[in-house]
Amino acid sequence: MANPVIRTRILDMLRSADFTVAALADLLAVPYNSAAKAIARARAEGEAHVCGYAARTAAIYRLGAGVDIACPALDPVVPAPSCRDDWSLIREPAVSESVLQYFELDVLPGVKHFMCDRYKATLSVESCADKFKQANSGDAFGRHAHCKRCPVGAAHGGAGPDLNLGTLKGSLTCSRCHRTNGRLIGKRLCISCYNRQRERLLMKNAKGSAPIKHPPLHRLTIGYMAGGKVGTHTVERAVETTELIVDLLRDSEHSPSFQWLADPATRALRSNPDLDFSISSDDVDNVVPVADAAAVVDSVQDPPEHAVAERGESVGGCGRAGCARHRASGFDWRCGR
Repeated sequence: MANPVIRTRILDMLRSADFTVAALADLLAVPYNSAAKAIARARAEGEAHVCGYAARTAAIYRLGAGVDIACPALDPVVPAPSCRDDWSLIREPAVSESVLQYFELDVLPGVKHFMCDRYKATLSVESCADKFKQANSGDAFGRHAHCKRCPVGAAHGGAGPDLNLGTLKGSLTCSRCHRTNGRLIGKRLCISCYNRQRERLLMKNAKGSAPIKHPPLHRLTIGYMAGGKVGTHTVERAVETTELIVDLLRDSEHSPSFQWLADPATRALRSNPDLDFSISSDDVDNVVPVADAAAVVDSVQDPPEHAVAERGESVGGCGRAGCARHRASGFDWRCGR
């Protein structure tokens, strides 16, 4: 509800000149919201109207009834120097030049502002960049949670396009059970998974019996590329490769991409400069099959009955060592028929 005292004082000031809401609030030393509610009530009752706009966004009010001037359309302006020039690199498709529009306030000329959807407020470009850096720093302590993985803040802060903005980045997610915990042991495992691993290594639990349900532990290595650099991540005791992937998604500053990692023997063989592993197109076109599949199948099948009969052998077993059954078994006694 509008304050009648503030409303009366605003109408008295409008008799001398035209003012914006911000100017009225500063001159009367009242909150901006109180001045805005008072001038809106006076405008609804026909005691004031909009006669123009300052910096194309702030309405200028004049005393008396009249026709309000429509707000002019905002033209996209050039982003601030701290913003990235290529907005297509931002991962959220909703953020683009056509949606993210910059403007200047009459009280802060020369400072670029925009409407932040996450905070539902007007922020300057420099303030957005500072909030993003504080939210992603190690000593954030939960401050600016809305800015933690914001692509707009990453663009205003001058971050690269491969910045890790995943949901696991900076979280306390266990690499083995994938549950969020209060703390991680060794920056990898939750307390429960660490205790089960210790029982597996000691081969006894709290009751003194050997654990039988815990899977075996292995030394695993995975290859990845982050920030334009290729590297390997090795864990001495891991159950599966998924643990290593979670490690990189949670701790890597840049967005990682994973690759197939050959065994040490293959890597040593491919690192030999004297060996050529390339295959030319001529060699591929001139490949000839070594044998016909149908011919190979026919050669390994049993001989037909008429071929056995021509050699004077009995198919069903004649009681001699030369019959088909004796020849198949390899023994030289009667077939028992």
